[in-house]
Amino acid sequence: MWRGSRHSQARISTRDIAKRSTARVKLSRSKVARRRLQLRALKTAIVAVLLVSLVGMASWISFIEALAVKSIRVEGNEEVRTLAIESKMMAATAGASLGLFSKQNTILYPASELESILAFEFPKIATVSIRRELTQQRVVVSITEREPYAQWCRKSECYNLDIEGYVYESTRATSTKLVTFSGGIDESRTKVLRTYIAPEFFAQTRDFIDGLARLNLEATRFFFEEKDARIQFRDGWELRVALDKDLGATLFNLAAILGEYDLRSRLHDILYIDMRFDERVYYKVREFAGEEA
Repeated sequence: MWRGSRHSQARISTRDIAKRSTARVKLSRSKVARRRLQLRALKTAIVAVLLVSLVGMASWISFIEALAVKSIRVEGNEEVRTLAIESKMMAATAGASLGLFSKQNTILYPASELESILAFEFPKIATVSIRRELTQQRVVVSITEREPYAQWCRKSECYNLDIEGYVYESTRATSTKLVTFSGGIDESRTKVLRTYIAPEFFAQTRDFIDGLARLNLEATRFFFEEKDARIQFRDGWELRVALDKDLGATLFNLAAILGEYDLRSRLHDILYIDMRFDERVYYKVREFAGEEA
């Protein structure tokens, strides 16, 4: 009985020692983990303070007067007013980028952003580039303006087109030598500015009109009608063509027809020549209709 009690006490003592050792190990590990967390939090706080300080310093430097843009020089403009361009640029750079950095700083000047703004606000501008002159505290705006290639009209409203068919400004209908286009856009569209007229056909249409001029045929009106077109000429007749066919071949065939059938000398008597059909050309004069195979 006594021996059993001694063995039991020995077992209890061994378990107690093991538990106490385990508790000490856990306590030690907990202290180490706590210290690591504290050090990590301290490092994070130091890094955050340094970053905030650096950003604050950079923000302060960006507003230094010695680095600010003092003047804007605009070159290449004729019709777009310099004052209007400068006003748009000043308004766009009045605030701070990200609420921290001056947009009027010569180093941080948002040239690409301003180029996009000017190109949108002034459709007359074909190309624009902005460069910074740091030593002069100045920015230079170089632009090229669109030249009117033709007009586009719908009822009483008319616009100028550039050589790519881009509608860039409203204008009055004139009796100049510019060709006047109609159609080529969705008729339900109310705003025409900053759009392209018949973009899938305009390039070949332009080449076709140039080819007609080389044949001494002066086009005055050009009507887009889906995949067909009607061209009116100064001496009163009309040409009908298919835009989805080779207009170079159409031009060649037209020159041949005008010479072979002596139609050139009678153009003032012709109502129209229709070349929309592959191997047949139809024409109609004011007195009678004729057909050529």
